Amino acid sequence: MKGKWLLMAVAAILCASMAYAVVAVEASKDKAEKTEKVQKADKPDKAEIRKRREAEFAEIDANKDGKVSKDEFVNYYIRRQKERYEQLFKSKDKDGDGALTVDEFAVFVPIKTDRPPRPERVKPAPTKAD
Repeated sequence: MKGKWLLMAVAAILCASMAYAVVAVEASKDKAEKTEKVQKADKPDKAEIRKRREAEFAEIDANKDGKVSKDEFVNYYIRRQKERYEQLFKSKDKDGDGALTVDEFAVFVPIKTDRPPRPERVKPAPTKAD
């Protein structure tokens, strides 16, 4: 009789464990499906990517001849970089006077000696034979 109860208890534990595993797997699948839906919603499709690329191309193509020359390409990216640096400057010019004080400058422009040298740039000290 004891063996029968023990066997039933083990069977019950196994059933409960299996049921828990099934629930956990289903929950994991649901989570994966939700994550995939979110990722798909955030990721533009090929048509949207193409549309964005064409819009950027049209912006770069200053003379609208359907081609991007080297000068157009360089000027576009210089202009974008200039805009970024102007925004950076404006964000660091705390008093808004159009100029950076030493303190404003020092906050975001590290001095080369503030950082340890990169190993590949450290040259060995010259020896007497050199």
